[in-house]
Amino acid sequence: MTYKDITEKYFNRINSDMQKLALIGIICLVILVVDYQFLLSAQFRSIADAKNKISQAKSDIVKLEADIRLMQEFKKKAQTPQKTQRLITEEDVPAVLKDISDVANKYQLRVMQIRTSREAYNPKSKSTILGVMISLDIFGSYYNFMRFLSDMESKDIFLRLNDISIQSVEATPLIQNIKLSFKTYIKI
Repeated sequence: MTYKDITEKYFNRINSDMQKLALIGIICLVILVVDYQFLLSAQFRSIADAKNKISQAKSDIVKLEADIRLMQEFKKKAQTPQKTQRLITEEDVPAVLKDISDVANKYQLRVMQIRTSREAYNPKSKSTILGVMISLDIFGSYYNFMRFLSDMESKDIFLRLNDISIQSVEATPLIQNIKLSFKTYIKI
């Protein structure tokens, strides 16, 4: 065997090995591309979906915790004893009327008129209370009127809203003419 034959055989073998390596490299590249297209891209999508689900679950947990806190606060408020409202005496009626007027003034409501009327007393009845109707004509904004009602509701005297009528004033639509009546009871 000659030098030329040995080198040709060696270079053919190297060429053949290079071709084999190139073929292996191409096959690996095809496997990687196919793997990425079918397997990895699906896995990346499922990871992205899982991240979205996790963030949604975290926000749901935050909302749930806030709702639980609100429920606990509401439960505490429900367990606290409610303030008892008392019945007034005959001597307290003018003070109650002044208190109603003061609360209305506090909320920039103009009291146009306050009227009281008592139920007829029946001496034959064994009742120790007598109903008193307090009628008001008020002029002011609806928002301030609602604040007035809320304040009156929190008073320590028993007042029941009996009737209400709200009419808008044509010249100023934000101002209402309000007629309402409270009923309270006095001890005899």
